[in-house]
Amino acid sequence: MNEPVDFNRRVEIAFDILTKKNSPQKPAASMLSDALSNRFKENNSQPVITVEPNIAAMFTTASVDMWMRAVHSFLVSAALTKTSPLWASVAGYYSSHYTVRAYAHLLGVFQVFRIKKVVRLDISSKSGGFSCKFDSKDGGHREHEFYWKEVNAQSELASSNLFVRNTHRIDASDCAHREKANYHDHIGNFPQFNPLTEAGLQDRLDRLSLINFSPPQIPKVSKFPDVDNVQLIAYHRLVHFRKNLDDILGEHNWFWKTARAPLWAAKWTNFQIPDETNGLSQIGI
Repeated sequence: MNEPVDFNRRVEIAFDILTKKNSPQKPAASMLSDALSNRFKENNSQPVITVEPNIAAMFTTASVDMWMRAVHSFLVSAALTKTSPLWASVAGYYSSHYTVRAYAHLLGVFQVFRIKKVVRLDISSKSGGFSCKFDSKDGGHREHEFYWKEVNAQSELASSNLFVRNTHRIDASDCAHREKANYHDHIGNFPQFNPLTEAGLQDRLDRLSLINFSPPQIPKVSKFPDVDNVQLIAYHRLVHFRKNLDDILGEHNWFWKTARAPLWAAKWTNFQIPDETNGLSQIGI
């Protein structure tokens, strides 16, 4: 295996791979999982396989795709705030989860369920080579805990207090919040169905983006659906990913320069966050 590289350098390498030759013009659904499954089978299930740059590039495009899912899910959550607190909470949770997966894929971690493997992409700043290590997937690799654990293991991310370990066993828990929404009986809480107007949605988004959110508050199951905190932490997580990549990559990487501002979200958000000393101190929504 290659010598490990630090977080910032890894991000730089991950995006440098995206040359015209290696970056697909229109990534197909399941492109990365298909490629990894095929390479694993072609190499007689060897635990470590050298892979081509185009496969390494797919980890990066998958990461960006996941981040866009986070943005889209956040907008959906905000739109459902009054119409369905339950689904606002679920969509808000998935926005957080997709940001976590975006970081995990950028770090070269990807679960392939069809071959029951956890794949880790190894990169080298010296040789420019790429290899994938295929580990067996077991009961301890639950997606809604596994990816969060991988991201939390990165000191650069864990230090922000936004990327905590995700467990369903405690009250302040992203994962348990989702499990209550999906699996508990007698949830109730069905208000009159009144879709938000565009003005109402924009007001919600503006307020969320201006709230001083320090320190981060993990949503509590005892306060389910706790929509305010679900949405706030989801928003700050996806903004963290965007700002982190901006700081590392600057304006030099054409792929990220294009992806960081999706046109379909431009009407609703500019990804602003308040200054820590001047932001609103309470939710007040």
